[in-house]
Amino acid sequence: MKIRAGCLLLVFASLALPAYAQKPGTGDRSLAAQVAALSARVDKLEGNITAADLVGIYTVTSFETNLQGDFPAEVAANTFTGTVTLAADGSVSGTLTGSGYTLKQGNPWFVQSTNDLNGGQPGTFTWSYASGTLTLSTDGGAASFVVATGGRLLIMSSALPNFKGGFAQLVILTRLQ
Repeated sequence: MKIRAGCLLLVFASLALPAYAQKPGTGDRSLAAQVAALSARVDKLEGNITAADLVGIYTVTSFETNLQGDFPAEVAANTFTGTVTLAADGSVSGTLTGSGYTLKQGNPWFVQSTNDLNGGQPGTFTWSYASGTLTLSTDGGAASFVVATGGRLLIMSSALPNFKGGFAQLVILTRLQ
């Protein structure tokens, strides 16, 4: 009998807990703020971002292949890694390190190693953002990046085929801060 009474007491006490948790008070304002913050984050993940959301530091990973059909024929594969900072004033700074290998036609064919392909500096770039696309510009041209996951991932790919070979590149920037 005592066990039944104890169980009933426990059941009635636990039924009162949800009502206590839903009691209006100061916790409602905190919950409303958390829901608003979560909604803002979801909006950004769905692509509702501005240029200010892209300001920050990114890691860079780049893969390139180059095929050349003229004599001497070449097959090259290179990688670049490093960090870049997209500043609020539209400037870009950072360092990159590149390395790779080139297979060159000869008698016999030979492999040439390439290290520090660009001297460690990405060059002088500016950036801008409009309609889901980040554009990196330099005197030599521009590259367009797709902006994904609320600006935490920037992706650019290009391919320039021609009848004697071609060039393909994939660049991924991942937000650190």
